[in-house]
Amino acid sequence: MKSAYSYKGIDVSAFQGRIDFARVKAAGIDFVLIRCGYGGNYESQDDPYFERNVAECEKNEIPWGTYLYSYATNLEQAQSEYQHIIRLLKGKRPQYPVFLDMEDADGYKEKYDVSDQMCVDICDTVCDSLERAGYYAGIYSNLYWFTHKLNNDKLDRFDKWLAQWASAPTYQKPFGIWQNSNNGDIAGITGRVDTDIAYKNYPAIIREAGLNGWDKEETPEPGTTFKVGDLVRVKEGARSYEGKKIASFVYQGEYVIDQLKGDRAVLDQKGINTAFHTADLILIKEEPPAVPFKVGDVVMVKKGAKSYEGKKIASFVYKGHYVIDQLKGDRAVLDQKGINTAFHTADLILTNERAGKNFTYYTVKQGDSFWKIAKQKLGSGFKFLQLARYNGLKITSVLHPGQLLKIPKND
Repeated sequence: MKSAYSYKGIDVSAFQGRIDFARVKAAGIDFVLIRCGYGGNYESQDDPYFERNVAECEKNEIPWGTYLYSYATNLEQAQSEYQHIIRLLKGKRPQYPVFLDMEDADGYKEKYDVSDQMCVDICDTVCDSLERAGYYAGIYSNLYWFTHKLNNDKLDRFDKWLAQWASAPTYQKPFGIWQNSNNGDIAGITGRVDTDIAYKNYPAIIREAGLNGWDKEETPEPGTTFKVGDLVRVKEGARSYEGKKIASFVYQGEYVIDQLKGDRAVLDQKGINTAFHTADLILIKEEPPAVPFKVGDVVMVKKGAKSYEGKKIASFVYKGHYVIDQLKGDRAVLDQKGINTAFHTADLILTNERAGKNFTYYTVKQGDSFWKIAKQKLGSGFKFLQLARYNGLKITSVLHPGQLLKIPKND
């Protein structure tokens, strides 16, 4: 497939185990497609490495997308697979598409006599649902399946991720990503891994369209002025003010204009500290007016926010759900009998959760542990990680008698 773009990637799952993504990035990998799970919406079918793989990609500034292996045999199960994907993507913003993996590697579909038309309808159901939810959806399959089983005009509008382990792809219809090998040898990964080539600048497409949870970006009309403090991105392919090439990861970042003189804008003096022509900058849409908060609201903390006093907070805090116990001006104290930390309201995200409806309170007793409480209140000790994260705590956090924990209600 001819394209002005060509990006090197890999696709991974629990089969690759614990990956050193810093070494993966240093090896020249531009993107990673991460398995989120397989089949219907059951936690037991989540990929156990999905959360870590996403976190490590973001930590190392590697754009990522995701896929779910389909075991659906009817449209009801297809909807469950869609819900599975949506649940795992909550609060995440992939910069590559969300793919449904449609194949029959273990003979399951043949065993249950799933017709070609049903496979087409399952793909259409899941991908259409993803699109309606604001995601960039696509389908993964191999050359034979795309040519003989999924060759239906109904699916032409969805991007294809083609698996064909060969020196060159021969699929006759358009596709955006080619999985060209299952035998990649990449630093940071033990054993072999699938390798891929993307022919589209997916991060730019997705972010500019406001898909996958990203706010739609606006490019200023000619004559639009910038000001110090504006939040911007750098246009793909732009060079520095002095004409020097810049690293590809710079195009994925968001920066603040710290200095501005004429058309020369210096971005993030304590970060990349690089000057660009304003014509090479994209102004990011301003955030909507602040949401009014009140005592009792359930909130999350924006990623990267500091405490009200300006102190850094542990990364696991951003995963928690907290109740505003005190509120004065823009100072909100969260979970006085939990994390008991104050934040600026501008650093909070309002959820639609409510005590009693979405969770109940539990008072910690002597001898309690996350495992013991999860087993008693959630039905399985293996949900201890879910319990800790919901409360914004580490699994190694010491629980104290009298401490209040929120127990999420099962859907």
